[in-house]
Parts: sequence; C-alpha cells; structure tokens
Amino acid sequence: MSNVKVKDRVETKVQFVDTARELAVHTLHYAKKFPKSAMFLITKDIVDLSKEIYKSVVCANVFFPIQTETDVAERYKLFKHALGCIETLDSLLGIARDDYGSADISDYGWVHWGELMKSEENLIKKVLSSDRKTDVS
Repeated sequence: MSNVKVKDRVETKVQFVDTARELAVHTLHYAKKFPKSAMFLITKDIVDLSKEIYKSVVCANVFFPIQTETDVAERYKLFKHALGCIETLDSLLGIARDDYGSADISDYGWVHWGELMKSEENLIKKVLSSDRKTDVS
C-alpha cells in the first residue's frame, strides 16, 4: 500500500496524456500521406484508434486523485481500453505498411509511431501498477 493517502496527494503533470496526444498528432500528420483510396479501407480506422487512445487516457485522468473503488474500476477500464487500442493500432499500421509501404512515409515516421505506441503502453502499465497500490481510504 502507498504510504501517502490519496486525499493528501497533489496532481503532477501526467506524461501518459502528453504521449497519447503526441501519438494522435503524429498519426494525423502521417495519415495524410496514405493514398486517398485507403481512406475508408484503413486510414480512417488508424486515425480513429489514435484519437480513441487519447480520449481514453484523458477520461481516465479525470478519476485522479482516486477517491473510491468505483474510481479505481473506471480508471482501470479506460486504461485497459487504451491498451487494446494501442495493440489494434499497431496491427493496423503493420497491415498499412505492408500494403502501402510506398506511401510517402519516411522510415522515421514508421519508427516514431512504434516508439510512441510502446512508450504510451509502458506509461499506462506503470500507472495501472501504481493504482493497484493506491489506498482509497
């Protein structure tokens, strides 16, 4: 259990929100580089997933500081949803790269996408681990 009661904690800058936002911005920038024919086949799904990750972590952050077991459960659900979206986004980007690898996306663009997703995944997992130790009394 954490030694600091929830009511005595202060909120600090949350990196997982900043990283999710950066992922969404990166996705919007590079989605424009896919062929227009891919828009309704895969590009829209890729963009929607990046926005869903961002929305989920912003909503999860509303439940901080954690006050009740319900807050813990809601926050957990939102973070798990974000993790699922990251996995799906990674899969769709793999398909897109295989199918549209000739799109005007640099190696940096692809690599940075992967780095952002991995970073966001790790940050969320750290928060979930920390939340499990939270004393809601």
